[in-house]
Amino acid sequence: MRSILRFVISCVMIFCTPLLSVLLALGPYAWASRQQDYMISIMVHAGINLAVIVVLVAGILLYFHEHEKNQMNMLGAQVTFILSLLLIVWGTFVTIIALGFCGELIEWSRMPGVRDLTVWDYLEYGSWSLKGILWIISGILLTTTANRIMESQKTL
Repeated sequence: MRSILRFVISCVMIFCTPLLSVLLALGPYAWASRQQDYMISIMVHAGINLAVIVVLVAGILLYFHEHEKNQMNMLGAQVTFILSLLLIVWGTFVTIIALGFCGELIEWSRMPGVRDLTVWDYLEYGSWSLKGILWIISGILLTTTANRIMESQKTL
């Protein structure tokens, strides 16, 4: 029973990280972006990205640890498959946006009279891109495992 609970928790951790990311962007990041010092918003956004990455990686590790012990039923595999596809699309969207903004930031920093980029700038956009890439990878891995389960149950 505990194994099934950990399996469900891992799925919730993975599939709720986009929502967590958006909620944290609307809350703490929205507050930080209204502050006078621009570095506060950069640091908060990087921190939010890193926190979401930690939750996502923990969910992925727990999922694959518990996946061997539990086999999903057909409905669970289908739901996981659909949510995984959405996770891939969301991750692709986030990665493209992050890389686009990073490119614009680099171009902006080359203009005369503009501040140089800091480590925090690179950490913010690097963690933002990494978060999107991890969503894509986890979506692909979950799609693969869900598809494998659906195929094995079709043959039974």
